[in-house]
Amino acid sequence: MRRTAFGRLVAGIVLTLLLISPSLLAQKTPNKSPERLTLFGRRHLKDAEVVAEVKVGQIRNAGMGIEVVTLIPTKIMLDHLSARERSARGLVVFVNSGDLKAGTRLMVFLSLFGSGRWYRIRHRLLQLDEDYNEKKRLILAYIAVEKTRDRTKALADLKELLLDGIGDESAWIRWNTIRELDALVRQRGEIFADEDSKRIDAVGVTRFGSSYGKELARIKAAIQKIIERRNQDRKKSTKE
Repeated sequence: MRRTAFGRLVAGIVLTLLLISPSLLAQKTPNKSPERLTLFGRRHLKDAEVVAEVKVGQIRNAGMGIEVVTLIPTKIMLDHLSARERSARGLVVFVNSGDLKAGTRLMVFLSLFGSGRWYRIRHRLLQLDEDYNEKKRLILAYIAVEKTRDRTKALADLKELLLDGIGDESAWIRWNTIRELDALVRQRGEIFADEDSKRIDAVGVTRFGSSYGKELARIKAAIQKIIERRNQDRKKSTKE
Protein backbone atom coordinates (compact mmCIF):
# COMPACT_ATOMS: atom_id res chain seq x y z
CA MET A 1 0.00 0.00 0.00
CA ARG A 2 1.30 3.44 -0.93
CA ARG A 3 1.87 5.92 1.87
CA THR A 4 -0.29 9.03 2.00
CA ALA A 5 1.32 12.44 1.60
CA PHE A 6 0.69 13.01 5.32
CA GLY A 7 2.40 9.74 6.21
CA ARG A 8 5.45 10.55 4.13
CA LEU A 9 5.66 14.02 5.67
CA VAL A 10 5.42 12.77 9.26
CA ALA A 11 7.83 9.90 8.63
CA GLY A 12 10.34 12.43 7.33
CA ILE A 13 9.82 14.60 10.39
CA VAL A 14 10.27 11.65 12.74
CA LEU A 15 13.45 10.54 11.01
CA THR A 16 14.84 14.08 11.16
CA LEU A 17 14.04 14.37 14.87
CA LEU A 18 15.67 11.05 15.62
CA LEU A 19 18.85 12.20 13.93
CA ILE A 20 19.06 15.50 15.82
CA SER A 21 21.67 15.60 18.58
CA PRO A 22 20.12 15.06 22.06
CA SER A 23 21.96 18.17 23.25
CA LEU A 24 20.11 20.27 20.67
CA LEU A 25 16.78 18.82 21.73
CA ALA A 26 17.59 19.60 25.34
CA GLN A 27 18.14 23.24 24.45
CA LYS A 28 14.54 23.46 23.24
CA THR A 29 13.09 21.98 26.40
CA PRO A 30 11.64 24.51 28.90
CA ASN A 31 13.49 24.87 32.21
CA LYS A 32 12.29 22.44 34.85
CA SER A 33 12.11 22.85 38.60
CA PRO A 34 15.58 22.29 40.11
CA GLU A 35 14.09 20.23 42.92
CA ARG A 36 11.21 17.82 43.34
CA LEU A 37 9.93 17.35 46.87
CA THR A 38 7.97 14.13 46.34
CA LEU A 39 8.84 10.65 45.15
CA PHE A 40 5.97 11.08 42.71
CA GLY A 41 7.54 14.24 41.36
CA ARG A 42 10.97 12.68 40.95
CA ARG A 43 9.60 9.58 39.24
CA HIS A 44 6.72 10.89 37.16
CA LEU A 45 7.19 14.63 36.71
CA LYS A 46 10.91 14.51 35.94
CA ASP A 47 10.39 14.74 32.18
CA ALA A 48 6.71 15.65 32.08
CA GLU A 49 5.74 18.88 30.35
CA VAL A 50 2.03 18.08 30.29
CA VAL A 51 -0.19 16.06 32.60
CA ALA A 52 -3.78 15.80 31.45
CA GLU A 53 -6.91 13.73 31.23
CA VAL A 54 -7.55 13.08 27.57
CA LYS A 55 -9.71 11.24 25.09
CA VAL A 56 -7.88 9.58 22.21
CA GLY A 57 -8.96 11.25 18.99
CA GLN A 58 -7.80 10.81 15.41
CA ILE A 59 -5.11 8.21 14.75
CA ARG A 60 -3.01 8.42 11.58
CA ASN A 61 -0.52 5.94 10.23
CA ALA A 62 2.87 7.59 9.67
CA GLY A 63 4.71 4.49 8.48
CA MET A 64 7.82 2.98 10.11
CA GLY A 65 5.53 1.35 12.73
CA ILE A 66 4.56 4.79 14.04
CA GLU A 67 1.20 6.46 14.49
CA VAL A 68 0.44 10.13 15.03
CA VAL A 69 -2.39 10.56 17.52
CA THR A 70 -4.42 13.63 18.40
CA LEU A 71 -5.35 13.72 22.09
CA ILE A 72 -8.39 15.71 23.14
CA PRO A 73 -7.75 17.16 26.63
CA THR A 74 -10.67 17.24 29.05
CA LYS A 75 -8.67 18.42 32.08
CA ILE A 76 -5.11 19.76 32.06
CA MET A 77 -3.33 19.42 35.39
CA LEU A 78 0.15 20.58 34.43
CA ASP A 79 1.31 22.40 31.31
CA HIS A 80 4.39 24.30 30.17
CA LEU A 81 2.18 26.38 27.87
CA SER A 82 -0.53 28.93 28.62
CA ALA A 83 -4.16 27.96 28.02
CA ARG A 84 -4.17 30.07 24.87
CA GLU A 85 -0.99 28.46 23.49
CA ARG A 86 -2.29 24.99 24.30
CA SER A 87 -5.55 25.69 22.52
CA ALA A 88 -3.59 26.77 19.44
CA ARG A 89 -1.14 23.87 19.44
CA GLY A 90 -3.33 21.02 20.63
CA LEU A 91 -1.87 17.74 21.84
CA VAL A 92 -0.31 15.49 19.20
CA VAL A 93 1.76 12.45 20.19
CA PHE A 94 3.89 9.86 18.42
CA VAL A 95 3.21 6.26 19.50
CA ASN A 96 4.00 2.77 18.27
CA SER A 97 1.34 1.39 15.95
CA GLY A 98 -1.55 -0.12 17.90
CA ASP A 99 -0.63 1.48 21.23
CA LEU A 100 -3.77 3.61 21.45
CA LYS A 101 -7.38 3.10 20.45
CA ALA A 102 -9.69 5.94 19.43
CA GLY A 103 -12.16 6.90 22.16
CA THR A 104 -10.03 5.59 25.05
CA ARG A 105 -9.90 7.90 28.05
CA LEU A 106 -6.58 8.25 29.85
CA MET A 107 -4.50 10.35 32.14
CA VAL A 108 -1.21 10.95 30.35
CA PHE A 109 2.19 12.33 31.30
CA LEU A 110 3.77 13.79 28.18
CA SER A 111 7.31 14.91 27.40
CA LEU A 112 8.38 17.05 24.48
CA PHE A 113 9.49 15.37 21.29
CA GLY A 114 11.75 17.47 19.15
CA SER A 115 10.54 20.97 18.34
CA GLY A 116 7.94 21.20 21.07
CA ARG A 117 4.89 20.79 18.83
CA TRP A 118 4.81 17.03 19.31
CA TYR A 119 4.90 14.86 22.41
CA ARG A 120 5.50 11.32 23.51
CA ILE A 121 3.76 9.50 26.37
CA ARG A 122 5.98 8.86 29.40
CA HIS A 123 3.26 7.40 31.63
CA ARG A 124 -0.42 6.64 31.17
CA LEU A 125 -3.29 5.66 33.42
CA LEU A 126 -6.62 4.30 32.20
CA GLN A 127 -9.60 6.17 33.56
CA LEU A 128 -11.26 2.76 33.91
CA ASP A 129 -8.61 1.78 36.48
CA GLU A 130 -10.24 0.46 39.66
CA ASP A 131 -8.56 3.08 41.89
CA TYR A 132 -8.55 5.87 39.31
CA ASN A 133 -10.45 8.47 41.35
CA GLU A 134 -8.20 7.96 44.37
CA LYS A 135 -5.07 8.13 42.21
CA LYS A 136 -6.30 11.27 40.50
CA ARG A 137 -7.04 12.93 43.84
CA LEU A 138 -3.55 12.26 45.15
CA ILE A 139 -1.82 13.11 41.86
CA LEU A 140 -3.57 16.49 41.81
CA ALA A 141 -2.42 17.12 45.39
CA TYR A 142 1.20 16.20 44.59
CA ILE A 143 1.19 18.40 41.50
CA ALA A 144 -0.14 21.31 43.58
CA VAL A 145 2.75 20.86 46.02
CA GLU A 146 5.35 20.68 43.24
CA LYS A 147 3.95 23.81 41.56
CA THR A 148 4.16 25.91 44.74
CA ARG A 149 6.95 28.44 44.23
CA ASP A 150 7.60 28.99 47.95
CA ARG A 151 9.40 25.75 48.78
CA THR A 152 9.09 26.26 52.54
CA LYS A 153 5.31 26.44 52.14
CA ALA A 154 5.41 23.51 49.74
CA LEU A 155 7.19 21.37 52.35
CA ALA A 156 4.64 22.35 55.00
CA ASP A 157 1.77 21.56 52.61
CA LEU A 158 3.33 18.20 51.75
CA LYS A 159 3.76 17.24 55.39
CA GLU A 160 0.13 18.18 56.08
CA LEU A 161 -1.04 16.18 53.05
CA LEU A 162 0.85 13.10 54.17
CA LEU A 163 -0.21 13.28 57.81
CA ASP A 164 -3.81 13.48 56.59
CA GLY A 165 -3.27 10.66 54.10
CA ILE A 166 -2.05 8.03 56.56
CA GLY A 167 -5.61 7.65 57.84
CA ASP A 168 -7.37 7.77 54.46
CA GLU A 169 -10.08 5.19 53.79
CA SER A 170 -8.43 4.30 50.48
CA ALA A 171 -5.80 1.57 50.87
CA TRP A 172 -4.04 2.81 47.73
CA ILE A 173 -3.69 6.31 49.14
CA ARG A 174 -2.56 5.04 52.56
CA TRP A 175 0.25 2.90 51.15
CA ASN A 176 1.35 5.57 48.70
CA THR A 177 1.36 8.05 51.58
CA ILE A 178 3.51 5.72 53.69
CA ARG A 179 6.16 5.61 50.95
CA GLU A 180 6.12 9.39 50.55
CA LEU A 181 6.18 10.01 54.30
CA ASP A 182 9.10 7.63 54.76
CA ALA A 183 11.06 9.48 52.06
CA LEU A 184 10.20 12.90 53.54
CA VAL A 185 11.32 11.85 57.02
CA ARG A 186 14.63 10.58 55.63
CA GLN A 187 15.32 13.68 53.53
CA ARG A 188 13.64 16.50 55.46
CA GLY A 189 13.38 15.16 58.98
CA GLU A 190 14.02 18.59 60.46
CA ILE A 191 10.50 19.75 59.58
CA PHE A 192 8.85 17.23 61.94
CA ALA A 193 7.92 18.03 65.53
CA ASP A 194 6.24 16.43 68.58
CA GLU A 195 2.74 17.32 67.40
CA ASP A 196 3.35 15.37 64.18
CA SER A 197 4.24 12.28 66.16
CA LYS A 198 1.04 12.70 68.18
CA ARG A 199 -1.00 12.95 64.98
CA ILE A 200 0.38 9.59 63.90
CA ASP A 201 -0.66 8.09 67.25
CA ALA A 202 -4.17 9.44 66.76
CA VAL A 203 -4.72 7.58 63.49
CA GLY A 204 -5.68 4.30 65.17
CA VAL A 205 -4.22 2.02 62.53
CA THR A 206 -5.34 -1.29 64.00
CA ARG A 207 -8.32 -1.28 61.61
CA PHE A 208 -5.91 -1.09 58.66
CA GLY A 209 -4.03 -4.30 59.41
CA SER A 210 -0.79 -5.22 61.17
CA SER A 211 1.53 -4.70 58.18
CA TYR A 212 0.38 -1.11 57.77
CA GLY A 213 0.60 -0.52 61.50
CA LYS A 214 4.19 -1.78 61.61
CA GLU A 215 5.26 0.49 58.76
CA LEU A 216 3.67 3.51 60.39
CA ALA A 217 5.23 2.65 63.76
CA ARG A 218 8.65 2.43 62.10
CA ILE A 219 8.24 5.88 60.57
CA LYS A 220 7.04 7.32 63.88
CA ALA A 221 10.11 5.88 65.62
CA ALA A 222 12.34 7.56 63.02
CA ILE A 223 10.60 10.89 63.67
CA GLN A 224 11.05 10.44 67.42
CA LYS A 225 14.78 9.85 66.98
CA ILE A 226 15.10 13.04 64.94
CA ILE A 227 13.22 15.02 67.60
CA GLU A 228 15.30 13.56 70.43
CA ARG A 229 18.54 14.29 68.62
CA ARG A 230 17.42 17.86 67.95
CA ASN A 231 16.50 18.35 71.63
CA GLN A 232 19.88 17.00 72.71
CA ASP A 233 21.67 19.38 70.34
CA ARG A 234 19.69 22.31 71.75
CA LYS A 235 20.58 21.38 75.32
CA LYS A 236 24.22 21.02 74.38
CA SER A 237 24.18 24.38 72.62
CA THR A 238 22.57 26.05 75.68
CA LYS A 239 25.23 24.70 78.03
CA GLU A 240 28.03 25.92 75.78
